[in-house]
Amino acid sequence: MTVGKSNERVPMVLTVFLRSAIASQREYLEHPMHVNRELRLYQFVSDFVTAYHGLMKIVTTPFPFPLVQMARTFLFLWVFTLPFAIENDIGKLPALVMIIFFVTYGFIGLEFVSIELDDPFGDDPNDFDVLGLAKVRKLS
Repeated sequence: MTVGKSNERVPMVLTVFLRSAIASQREYLEHPMHVNRELRLYQFVSDFVTAYHGLMKIVTTPFPFPLVQMARTFLFLWVFTLPFAIENDIGKLPALVMIIFFVTYGFIGLEFVSIELDDPFGDDPNDFDVLGLAKVRKLS
């Protein structure tokens, strides 16, 4: 936590420190950097800010719930109609049952993983222990 007890400001504070360090290099270095190298460092900082804002845009953009609901509906419809679609292709019943089982297990498993990844923080047994990770200290 930095200025104003706000975590999202940390990259911007770091950017200010980096730009001021690059600008003051002439005062502290025995042989100042060439202008092209200095501009290249500024470009790296600018690229960092651009990438950070792109990530923040992804994080703050809500995913439309109707799209998720329709995808889930199509998934379950596809899984339940799969046996009828491959019934004539596979003649032996044990092979058909095994294929249906593993395909269904895989797709429904992926759906449950996506449900969990949608909100990985909380009090469920399989959620990330954010508080525990924050309390871990470096052993020296």
